[in-house]
Amino acid sequence: MITGIIFIITAGLVFSEEPNVQKYAGETVTLHVNKTEHGLKDFLWTFGPQNPVTAISIVTNGKVTRVNGTIFADRLHTHVETGSITISNLTVHDSGVFLVQFFTETGILTQTFDLSVHENVIIRYYVLAGGNVTLDPGLKQLEEDHYVKWTQGPQCGDTIAEWKNNITWIKERLKDVLQLNPHTGALTLTRLTANCTGYYCVRVLKVLITDFQSTI
Repeated sequence: MITGIIFIITAGLVFSEEPNVQKYAGETVTLHVNKTEHGLKDFLWTFGPQNPVTAISIVTNGKVTRVNGTIFADRLHTHVETGSITISNLTVHDSGVFLVQFFTETGILTQTFDLSVHENVIIRYYVLAGGNVTLDPGLKQLEEDHYVKWTQGPQCGDTIAEWKNNITWIKERLKDVLQLNPHTGALTLTRLTANCTGYYCVRVLKVLITDFQSTI
């Protein structure tokens, strides 16, 4: 289960089957290529909402050729050494199918990715300076396998608080103003100032917990 909410406060190559990648608007994604060989210097990335027909990155002899006019523009970075690509500040329009083709002496090796970018739910709060506000992710009770991550910034990039394995972490410089509820995952900001104005994003995920037992 993945939940995403943004709050705004004003004051060699072995290619697997097509992986499905889930992200939210404002996040960054890296599409990793499964590699078993090294030294492949010629490859092509293409993209399309349903069919990957538009070139977005061309690498020839280890050098990247810029493709102008794509929806990704300067948000896309090509990792020449690994063949992977990274796209920052995602939008819902980035959803679609990505295809990478490596050109070798023996043929073309390919891998596809299906990326889904979801909109965030946005809740606005208007709070007077000096007041308090609680940002509630909507959980009645955190469970042992929950992972709660709060970030701050328009691209949800700066982690400010986390809850995982029954342990609460708050960024050092914000410990005097932030309180993370260990039962619900809600974040409370106290004694608000103008510096608190901005975007706050929460991600609630369920992580796999495995118990290992041994008998002697």
